[in-house]
Amino acid sequence: GDWWGQDAGMGGGDWWGQDTSGWMMQGKGSWKQQQAPQQKSLPEYEAEFATLCNKVYEDLLNLNVSMSAMSITWDKALSLRSTILQMYGVPAKDAAVPGSSGGGKGKSAT
Repeated sequence: GDWWGQDAGMGGGDWWGQDTSGWMMQGKGSWKQQQAPQQKSLPEYEAEFATLCNKVYEDLLNLNVSMSAMSITWDKALSLRSTILQMYGVPAKDAAVPGSSGGGKGKSAT
């Protein structure tokens, strides 16, 4: 709302003529500037992908891991692989994950 006829910055508007849209309240009356989420770098994605691949391998060998848990990890790995391929310049249609749960066969027609 208005405070002395001006938006007090709570809605991202003007406060005494200054744009406060990039600021947010933090704690007891202190303000900090909001940062836009940073996209990860290629090496960060590759490190995350390597970790996921190791998890897929370990879960595959661990017979106590459910098939649904395996499917979730597998899907995350394929999605991350697709992201990395696109960062290397592979067209999105060629880097797309085929169907759910991957496997390279797409969804069944049953």
